[in-house]
Amino acid sequence: VVWRSRGRQSPEWIVDLIADPAVPAAEGLSLLRALDFQDRGRTAAAVRTMLPAFEADDEKHRVLLPHLVLRLEAADAADPAIASRIDEATRLATGGDVMLELVRRFDLRGKLPYVLALASGTATPDPLAATAAGLVLEKDARLVEAAISGGGPERERLLVAVGIRGDRRCRDLLARTIASGDEPLRPMAVRALARSKGGAETLLGIAKDGGLTGTLPQVAAVAIAAGPWGDVRKAAADLLPMPQSKGGGTLPPLADLVKRKGDPAKGRGVFAGAGTCGKCHVVGTEGHAVGPNLSGIGGKLAREAIYEAILAPSAAISHSYETWTAILGDGRAATGLLVSKSPEQIVIRGADGIDATLAAGEVEELVRQPVSLMPADLAAALTADELVDLVAWLESQRAAN
Repeated sequence: VVWRSRGRQSPEWIVDLIADPAVPAAEGLSLLRALDFQDRGRTAAAVRTMLPAFEADDEKHRVLLPHLVLRLEAADAADPAIASRIDEATRLATGGDVMLELVRRFDLRGKLPYVLALASGTATPDPLAATAAGLVLEKDARLVEAAISGGGPERERLLVAVGIRGDRRCRDLLARTIASGDEPLRPMAVRALARSKGGAETLLGIAKDGGLTGTLPQVAAVAIAAGPWGDVRKAAADLLPMPQSKGGGTLPPLADLVKRKGDPAKGRGVFAGAGTCGKCHVVGTEGHAVGPNLSGIGGKLAREAIYEAILAPSAAISHSYETWTAILGDGRAATGLLVSKSPEQIVIRGADGIDATLAAGEVEELVRQPVSLMPADLAAALTADELVDLVAWLESQRAAN
């Protein structure tokens, strides 16, 4: 009767029941839900009175305290006793939506570094990462901008989270990143911007204004073609067309390619033959170790990601596989993967798999390139069917690297 009622005293009675040691955690959750149908001000007042003395067994305390704190008003944090419980609730709720709401509600800026780490974590589910990224942008955008420009491997995941969030603040940040001139970041920001419909439309606007240079139009074309928004794909068809296939025809949209069922046996032949993939990649005991080892690639990347890696290789260059150019004092240059660097020598591995060993004293400049060593026009050597077969074979590779 009490938890279904909505009288003036109902919030106080419900809170008393929640605090009752005889009420288990599961029933306490039902009572918490009942509070959502009560007067908000009276509910906050009842929780505020009860909370400083709230004690329960470990499970009930851990489950209910964060939710009780969420029934308070933001101004309640001025009370030191309540502030202590808010801090405790944040520790108990670490890693979930409740914790993020606690940080937002009570403006817990000291927790923002943790929220940022949550947004950047590869194990964080996309929706939670997007919420975390949006919260840090709302509270202190400088933290996000510093993390993105800091050069750490987690910045790509953070950009993706920002892109999925997709609100105006997020779209503006990604647009600024594309315009920044930071070459390793620009393709990542293009892909991230295409993760929301509003972002994909913003990306089209940037393309129309000439803001996509180098390999970025190709990256944008593949990223938009992977999206589910037919009207956006149609608008991009002429401005940002998909790459050409063998024979000069344009490849179908990525959303259509991923639906096709390829022949892995034929795809193995494409890998070793027309695709020339084996010249730079190893699968099992086949191929050459110039680019990333693709053994087990099917267990690491979704089908869409494999297509994107082939059609726009500069979109997300794997860590340790960036292309570098060493410029020597006599005008010579060597471009490839940076195998090693010491005070005595620098070793660059070219696309042919041959290592060039250079005396460090002769190298005047070592520059990281924004373009992948992998050919950007690989699709032009394949028909659409050959590409689908190649992806089917790569997708079937799930053995350990």
